[in-house]
Amino acid sequence: MFRKISFLTLLIWISISADSVASWRGSDAESSPQESKNTRAGVRVALVIGNGAYQDAESLPKLTNPPHDAEDVAAALRKFGFEVLSGKNLTKDAMEEVIAEFGRKARDAEAALFYFAGHGLQNKNQNYLMPVDAKVRSLASVSKDGVNLNYPLEEMENAKTRVNIVLLDACRNNPFGEFRSAGGRGLAVPGSVPEGTVIVYATGPGKTASDGQGRNGVFTAGLLDAFKGTDLSLDDVLTTASERVDEMTEHQQMPYVNGPQLVKKHFRFSGSSNPTVIAQVAPPAVVPAFQAPAPVIQPPAEPVPSHRKTKPQAKAKPVVGTSPIHGRYLDNGDGTVADIVNKLRWKRCAEGQTWTGNTCAGEVKAYKWDDLPKPSDGWRVPTVEEAKTLLYCKSTKKWGESLAVTKDSEFRPNEFEERYVCGKEISQTSDSPSIDQDVFVNSPLWTWTSSEYSTFPGFTWVVNFFDGYVYYYNQESTSPVRLVRTSQ
Repeated sequence: MFRKISFLTLLIWISISADSVASWRGSDAESSPQESKNTRAGVRVALVIGNGAYQDAESLPKLTNPPHDAEDVAAALRKFGFEVLSGKNLTKDAMEEVIAEFGRKARDAEAALFYFAGHGLQNKNQNYLMPVDAKVRSLASVSKDGVNLNYPLEEMENAKTRVNIVLLDACRNNPFGEFRSAGGRGLAVPGSVPEGTVIVYATGPGKTASDGQGRNGVFTAGLLDAFKGTDLSLDDVLTTASERVDEMTEHQQMPYVNGPQLVKKHFRFSGSSNPTVIAQVAPPAVVPAFQAPAPVIQPPAEPVPSHRKTKPQAKAKPVVGTSPIHGRYLDNGDGTVADIVNKLRWKRCAEGQTWTGNTCAGEVKAYKWDDLPKPSDGWRVPTVEEAKTLLYCKSTKKWGESLAVTKDSEFRPNEFEERYVCGKEISQTSDSPSIDQDVFVNSPLWTWTSSEYSTFPGFTWVVNFFDGYVYYYNQESTSPVRLVRTSQ
């Protein structure tokens, strides 16, 4: 069996221009001005780092696979024509130096790719890649000893590459579960990214991922298998890699992909890409990841705004998908569904998206809590109890109000913390509570609620539809929201 590892994030960034060397220290000097002109079509640069020989076992356990992962990914990219800067077991100074070199070499290139395998942590919604000389004793020391992921992101943005793919296989276990405050499990999604960026997680936000038993981590093994295929478009490579991960982990892990569809369709690892199409794509929606799980408490009763009828509704019809929910949701034909059990009406799309008749299109909008939409025509931000009813388990055919609640020892919850699970215990679950994707299509995996956390002023409850956690979140942070109103 594979061993579980704490939230492992895999971000792929393809940047234009990378130097073909076995180690970054063997790379050439800064590119000449002639190389920095907009005539570098077809030039692709990659930076590949694998850190496993961590020096302070008390805070960061040694990892076996990352150096192998880096070697194999670098070799595959060179075969695809990437100029590759690579390094293994780098200190903080060495990481910062090679990232700066990466930025110089990627100037005006067609594509840039950044890959990191090793420990990765977040603190206050900032992501940090951990060098081998890091000594983490608290969350505060994460930002001191780690390399902020914004550093390579900014280098890529400044390089003005047309396509960016970041592959970040970070945090192979979670030795920091006892750290509280603003830190969270795994990594947070970057707050802003350059245009033309595709981001791929080895598994979903807040989930654990497998390190595997062989030479490579599970996601990297799937990626390397996908590189051997005949269709080497980015879209097909990611689809194949995801299928392999799902198979190898017995359906326990599924990569998460976010980014412009045109980039995924038209960028090819082998053969020619379509730079004209790629250059015109907009940046992907920024979807914030959440932090550590927190207690589930009963919020104070909140007044329910009255509903003002505006126009006759289309005749309802049952929503039936791959996991039918007989008698639960009724389609109102106007982009809303009625939950006849709880007598609530939900928008099928999160704010910022538009219902097209069969999916939710457009970018999800992320709000600070004080900037959330005000009640209008009966629509409002749900209470935490209302949002919890959206949690759904395919394996047990149960919703939030009927799910079991358990302690999650893996992340050392305090005495208040609870987690909704599909079985009686986490170990008995074959899937985690989610939101029904057949009803709420193309849905973000969390939502703000209107229920403030009374213990800590400035915090409000959010519901995570990926793994069944309900926890509090800083009101100055941003999150999607799904609006609700009482049924007619």
